[in-house]
Amino acid sequence: MWVRNSVAMIKEDYLLRIIQELGRKIAELVERRTHGKTDEGIVLASALFREYAGADSEDVAFEIDEEVVGEWSAQQTDMMADAAFETALMYWESGDSERADNFKRIALNLYKEAERKDQTYSYVREEKKEQIHTIIN
Repeated sequence: MWVRNSVAMIKEDYLLRIIQELGRKIAELVERRTHGKTDEGIVLASALFREYAGADSEDVAFEIDEEVVGEWSAQQTDMMADAAFETALMYWESGDSERADNFKRIALNLYKEAERKDQTYSYVREEKKEQIHTIIN
């Protein structure tokens, strides 16, 4: 029993650290975007997606493997959707509408998956979906 509880605590600790790290990285993306440093933000986003999704987000047809998304918790999925949302906005602001549209689609799919995983409705998610549709159409 003690071993099982210890393993659960270790997994929970690991998950919390990942979520905290993601939160910090997304905050950096937001900061770069809001201060007009989209080129730096895109470089950070590329590193974030390479680390957490295992793929190069510089490709125009960037996709996140469904198996990778399946391993993420609902909160990780939601946060990666936030990262895709911010990346879409940065590409849009830099004039790359093709990549912006791709990351918009990824963000919307990840928000939908996060909603499915945690089986809750989120006003914040809905606002972000509406905002991304309004900005990138």
